Amino acid sequence: MKKFILIKATFIMVLLASCWIGPQALADTFHGGAGSWTNLSSIVLNENGYPFWDNHSLDGYHKNVGFQMPFHGGGPQPDQFWSIGGAVDNNVSFSNDGHQKNAALLVEIAGNSSRNALFAFDMAHPSQTVPIFGGGHSPASSTTVTIPFAKYGFKLVGPGGDFYSVIWKDNDPDWASNFAFFRNSEVPDTWWIGIEDLPSPIYKEGIGDYNDMIVRFSSVPDPVHTPEPATMLLLGTGLIGLAGLARRKFKK
Repeated sequence: MKKFILIKATFIMVLLASCWIGPQALADTFHGGAGSWTNLSSIVLNENGYPFWDNHSLDGYHKNVGFQMPFHGGGPQPDQFWSIGGAVDNNVSFSNDGHQKNAALLVEIAGNSSRNALFAFDMAHPSQTVPIFGGGHSPASSTTVTIPFAKYGFKLVGPGGDFYSVIWKDNDPDWASNFAFFRNSEVPDTWWIGIEDLPSPIYKEGIGDYNDMIVRFSSVPDPVHTPEPATMLLLGTGLIGLAGLARRKFKK
């Protein structure tokens, strides 16, 4: 009898562990250059160009990626950004954990929105790509994609040009200054990506607002709908209660 109860309790603990720990174990690896994560709370948004994505927007007052946060839809919000001392990092890529990716198109403020398209590309063979969002999508769109590449970067294709998250095109850093990366320090394996669709927004124009396409990208379940610890605690309490009820019935 005691052995049966022990087995049942062990099963419940394993089930709880799989619910709580399992999603946390999935993780792509973020690769940046000499940059670091900086707390968003340490900056004041005033369109002064620091950090690099806090520029005046041609789309109107307070429209850059920083002013778009927090994003609608609930769930966790970014609390850090990636940069090299406030400047853009031209070498951001990811190692693939092999799981499907979840992408959500949060914001798109661009005259070229109907023609801009976002891809993941193979770092080993850059001509190989996987589409994520295209001109037919609009904010509130979401999709699940399978990326077969061991290491990948992001690529935006549109009338303004083809832009990469790493230095690639003719080894020119101007073609890799169009991506801003954000994260929530307490949410694993989830990034927010602000994208600029104009050529060389930093080095030549100084007006990059990174609001032309803003995407949340993750290989864990959609963070907007991921159960919180309190929810998991309730689930665990309910399971343990059911186990106790079953024990009482068994003894009768």
